[in-house]
Amino acid sequence: MARKDYLNAPDAPQANSIAIACSAYVEDDQGRVLMIRRSDNNLYSIPGGTHELGDIEA
Repeated sequence: MARKDYLNAPDAPQANSIAIACSAYVEDDQGRVLMIRRSDNNLYSIPGGTHELGDIEA
Protein backbone atom coordinates (compact mmCIF):
# COMPACT_ATOMS: atom_id res chain seq x y z
CA MET A 1 0.00 0.00 0.00
CA ALA A 2 1.39 3.40 -0.95
CA ARG A 3 1.62 6.13 1.63
CA LYS A 4 -0.43 9.28 1.03
CA ASP A 5 0.53 12.58 2.68
CA TYR A 6 -1.89 15.42 3.35
CA LEU A 7 -0.88 19.08 3.74
CA ASN A 8 -3.65 21.47 4.74
CA ALA A 9 -6.23 19.20 3.10
CA PRO A 10 -9.72 19.73 4.53
CA ASP A 11 -10.72 16.16 3.55
CA ALA A 12 -7.70 14.55 5.29
CA PRO A 13 -8.55 11.65 7.62
CA GLN A 14 -8.21 12.09 11.37
CA ALA A 15 -4.69 11.38 12.64
CA ASN A 16 -4.39 8.03 14.44
CA SER A 17 -0.74 8.10 15.51
CA ILE A 18 2.09 10.47 16.31
CA ALA A 19 5.67 9.90 15.14
CA ILE A 20 8.53 11.95 16.53
CA ALA A 21 11.35 12.16 13.99
CA CYS A 22 14.31 14.34 13.10
CA SER A 23 17.07 14.70 10.51
CA ALA A 24 20.32 16.63 10.60
CA TYR A 25 22.26 18.42 7.88
CA VAL A 26 25.89 18.65 9.06
CA GLU A 27 28.57 20.40 7.00
CA ASP A 28 32.22 20.90 7.96
CA ASP A 29 34.50 23.87 7.18
CA GLN A 30 35.47 22.32 3.84
CA GLY A 31 31.87 21.95 2.68
CA ARG A 32 31.71 18.17 3.17
CA VAL A 33 28.32 16.83 4.25
CA LEU A 34 27.93 14.09 6.87
CA MET A 35 26.16 11.07 5.36
CA ILE A 36 25.22 7.63 6.65
CA ARG A 37 24.77 4.38 4.74
CA ARG A 38 21.35 2.91 5.47
CA SER A 39 21.26 -0.71 6.55
CA ASP A 40 17.87 -1.39 4.91
CA ASN A 41 18.73 -0.43 1.32
CA ASN A 42 22.51 0.28 1.38
CA LEU A 43 21.96 3.84 0.07
CA TYR A 44 23.39 7.06 1.56
CA SER A 45 21.26 9.64 3.36
CA ILE A 46 21.57 12.38 5.95
CA PRO A 47 21.45 11.14 9.57
CA GLY A 48 18.03 10.90 11.14
CA GLY A 49 15.55 8.63 12.78
CA THR A 50 12.43 8.22 14.85
CA HIS A 51 11.80 8.07 18.56
CA GLU A 52 9.80 5.05 19.70
CA LEU A 53 7.16 5.46 22.38
CA GLY A 54 8.62 4.42 25.72
CA ASP A 55 12.22 5.26 24.77
CA ILE A 56 13.92 7.26 27.49
CA GLU A 57 17.21 9.11 26.97
CA ALA A 58 19.34 9.28 30.10
